[in-house]
Amino acid sequence: MDFEQVLAKYLIVPIKDIKKDSYDYYGLPVFDYKTEQYVLGEEKQVQQACKDYIQDNLWSFSAKFIAEETGIPSEMIQLYQEKYYEESNKGLLQIIENTCGLSKFIKDAIDSDGIESFLAAYDGREHEIDVGTNTVFIYRIN
Repeated sequence: MDFEQVLAKYLIVPIKDIKKDSYDYYGLPVFDYKTEQYVLGEEKQVQQACKDYIQDNLWSFSAKFIAEETGIPSEMIQLYQEKYYEESNKGLLQIIENTCGLSKFIKDAIDSDGIESFLAAYDGREHEIDVGTNTVFIYRIN
């Protein structure tokens, strides 16, 4: 799939104005248009990127949400998060895996907030472009 062409069509700009970056965002290719950055992917790619994002950012979830999923008191989760910040991710992953399970946690997070709230860091919006029988999802990340 030619994601540069898809993004150019979405933005209504010449394809020469779209530049592919040398890095990815949770497995999704990153593209620049002027000062804006976008990630694009098909459904399975986007779902996997969202799962990876959530797993890497458990520390940033609200203590209340983690507590509802795991049964651990939110005050304990919050104290742990406040003490260790990003370093709390590994411990939270273990708690989640040993209680509700990571797959259920991720499913509930996506059901609650939508994939776009995790992948579209700039505006929290998801855009879709149909390309033949496929759908390409576009997220702005800055």
